[in-house]
Amino acid sequence: MIRLIEVTSKHIEDGQGGSCTLCPIALALREEYKTYDIKVQNDGDASLFVDKKLLEIDSTQQSHIQNFIELFDENDLVEENLYMETVKPFTLRIIER
Repeated sequence: MIRLIEVTSKHIEDGQGGSCTLCPIALALREEYKTYDIKVQNDGDASLFVDKKLLEIDSTQQSHIQNFIELFDENDLVEENLYMETVKPFTLRIIER
């Protein structure tokens, strides 16, 4: 089964760059899974954790998610609100078995 999770413009506006628990993807996961135990990492490959469990990301999205995280974090450090011009809302696809 594939769970579709919307990362919205509100998540992007409210997200904090450089935060593995408050970035836009983490905020979307927090809403979907109804928990604060969320962690988003980008150490070569994007990794998403909910309640300390690694989520399986649709392989076709791996590079998109990595780019999203890098752009959001980079632009948040450079100039406030610039990220709104570079990252866009998207639908995250999580594979649940």
